[in-house]
Amino acid sequence: MIIEERYSKILEIVKEKTWTSFDYLAKTLFVSESTIRRDIEAMSEKGMLVKIHGGASIIEPKTQESSIYIRENKCQKEKKYISSLASKLIKEGMSIFLDASTSSTHLIPYLANHNSITVVTNGIDTALQVINKTNLEIFLAGGQILRKTNSTYGPDVISFINNITCDLVFFSCKGLSSDGKITEANNETKAIKTAMIRNAKTKVLLIDSSKFNKRFMLTTCELKDIDYIITDKMPSEEIIKICKESNTTLLY
Repeated sequence: MIIEERYSKILEIVKEKTWTSFDYLAKTLFVSESTIRRDIEAMSEKGMLVKIHGGASIIEPKTQESSIYIRENKCQKEKKYISSLASKLIKEGMSIFLDASTSSTHLIPYLANHNSITVVTNGIDTALQVINKTNLEIFLAGGQILRKTNSTYGPDVISFINNITCDLVFFSCKGLSSDGKITEANNETKAIKTAMIRNAKTKVLLIDSSKFNKRFMLTTCELKDIDYIITDKMPSEEIIKICKESNTTLLY
């Protein structure tokens, strides 16, 4: 099978399944996993698909939320590093909003070191992890379920959040543009994060460097609206400048 034909087959499979593993592609196309890895690397560089941990996914659309599988398998090492920095902001007795992002769930092992933290979230997986890994008090905002992200959304969730004030909010985003816009792909996700930001005393953005200089359809807030941005590497000079002008603390 020539390379172009293999690329076409890979794209066909990935589009059908939304995401797939190196192992599955190798077995389906009767080639070695190392060959598939090289193909995915090359196709990712050409913008044909998105390389994720252990496989590949379709290119993320600007108006749709990625599936939880794709988000869980992207930039795991970076997210763990970011959460280790973010955990230093957590003090005993605090109340914390956690959005439904996988970046926020990486904080949960650090919460297990505390005894009197209260967690409020709209993430179903987030709530289950808090229950299973800690002894902390947890509130899950009830509403309609967005299956793709295993999270709740809608007016009931926003009303619940608006009746609570937390010490901290940890949230992520789809993209951070070079002019400091923190953006999302859909309005349901954006509305929940906006409510959490509005009702938290200290706002903390958790963002891996793959999201720098990306802009999606909806603006959740701007860098000037948050207190900390925590990432895994130094961002662009434009973002560093905006952080300084906005008195937003940059940690990496």
